[in-house]
Amino acid sequence: MTTLITVRGSDRPAGRCDAKCYNAGEGTDCTCVCGGVNHSAGLEKATAATRVLADRWTGQAEFPLSVMHNPLFGLPEAG
Repeated sequence: MTTLITVRGSDRPAGRCDAKCYNAGEGTDCTCVCGGVNHSAGLEKATAATRVLADRWTGQAEFPLSVMHNPLFGLPEAG
């Protein structure tokens, strides 16, 4: 099961968005941290939507350098 988003509290996970959400059947309720954006979307669409959510969330808050994500691999140069 792929977890797309995990929100952590000070000492434990506060919520997440995973296959229970993006593989859920139509007409079921979503209570995860995506707010329904990824519900029943499938992994590929949910991954793209999660990138947009993450950009929005990080653009609204300032984080100390110690909590910023450092990617393991860079993105290819646009050409």
